Amino acid sequence: AWQGQVRYGLAWHGSAGDNPQMMARSHGPGGALAFLVGAPLVMPTSYAVMLAPVAAVAALGPDIDHASAWLSVRVPWLSWLVRLVTTHRHETHSALSIPIVGALAIALTIWWAPLGWSLAVGTAVALGWSVHIVQDLITDRGVVFWWPWSRRRVFLLPKRLRITTNGLAEKVLRYIMWLSFIGFEFVRYWS
Repeated sequence: AWQGQVRYGLAWHGSAGDNPQMMARSHGPGGALAFLVGAPLVMPTSYAVMLAPVAAVAALGPDIDHASAWLSVRVPWLSWLVRLVTTHRHETHSALSIPIVGALAIALTIWWAPLGWSLAVGTAVALGWSVHIVQDLITDRGVVFWWPWSRRRVFLLPKRLRITTNGLAEKVLRYIMWLSFIGFEFVRYWS
């Protein structure tokens, strides 16, 4: 229902039936949860708690190359610029994009924050971004993970086990992530 619509002066190029929330409800919590679980291994727990929202937003980042994605609807000018030079699930979903966005986050924060904090922000962004890519690798559409060296789509699961975007399996995984996130916070709070 988004095809042909114009918002903020930009035409949406999504296919009919695309959901503008396109897995944002799964990508965000996945990025935050992975960061909360993994970050305390390499940084103080207080950093992990403060930067979990950064990881959650970063987990929405790779879909900036799709006009109807959650982040694209909220930052349409950036989405438009990215879509001028990218194809959905190619450049922004590649292994190469992970260190680039992490380094960019460090470069943008180093001007106003100490080096340790900037490295923590870069870690949050890179981890959130990579969690999104892993989540897309288990879908039936996969990603062009090895761009620019290869244009073949990569899948982590055999064909029968791949999940469909906004399908039942994604919803079940989303609820498992949310329950894990709540459980993690409960244990952290009471310990």
